[in-house]
Amino acid sequence: MPPEGVSLITIIYSSYLIPPGYKKQPVFKSGIMKTLEYALLLFLLWLPRVVAILLTILVSLFAFDVFGTGAGFFKTLLALLMHLIPSFLLIIAIVFSWKRPWIGGIIMIALGIVYFLWAQQNERAAPFLYYILFVLGALFLASWFLRRQINEAREAYNN
Repeated sequence: MPPEGVSLITIIYSSYLIPPGYKKQPVFKSGIMKTLEYALLLFLLWLPRVVAILLTILVSLFAFDVFGTGAGFFKTLLALLMHLIPSFLLIIAIVFSWKRPWIGGIIMIALGIVYFLWAQQNERAAPFLYYILFVLGALFLASWFLRRQINEAREAYNN
């Protein structure tokens, strides 16, 4: 029986269940497992950043269709700037999420929702882009959730 006023969760996460003299074993021991775990965590750290950069390049390529319209220089320039607004938004999201991936996760999911709602009204919209934005937001959030393990792996690998 737990003492009065102590919940079951407190007992599970408290030192009641840890035997005296117990020493926490390092997560990353040595050898190939240390290297593989570190590589996997680094992959999960850099994957959303690389995918976001590639997505920005892809979205920017869609803006070049304004050059075939035959409009004047200033109208073409204005149209190009308008078509590059999504790319500018993605660049801003990448800058804010580089050091704080939780911001990137929220921004990418929000951009995915906005694009989804806009794509419902526009039949020429590319529907696969909001899927990519949702997955990208989830990857940024996963990178943020694993930040402690990534830092532990980095320290263990460098030592």
